[in-house]
Amino acid sequence: MNDDPVTVAARVARELDETDPAATGQINRIVKCLGAEVALAFLRETLEAEAEGGMMLRDGSRRRTPGGVFFYLVKGRISRRDRAAIWPHLAQPAGKKKQKVEPPAWEEILALAAEAM
Repeated sequence: MNDDPVTVAARVARELDETDPAATGQINRIVKCLGAEVALAFLRETLEAEAEGGMMLRDGSRRRTPGGVFFYLVKGRISRRDRAAIWPHLAQPAGKKKQKVEPPAWEEILALAAEAM
């Protein structure tokens, strides 16, 4: 088997029928980041899921495309670091942490409610 990342990425894209440049770019990054063997294992799992009827979207409105199944499986099973490398637009800027927003105390809520009435 040829483990060349470009060849493997092209094979994955072809088998998933992905032609969109954004999707093929993600596939290339998946193969580069995770390696050919792991990417092909996700491809096999995707094709098995498709053979068993596919995978629905979370809201149940329709089936995922084969590429959607592939990306869903990859995104859900890799480290946060790998996810940021493959989908950099989803990563938070370096050094920034999500701020926790504390809910107001009951006293504040009651005071605001009384003021509103």
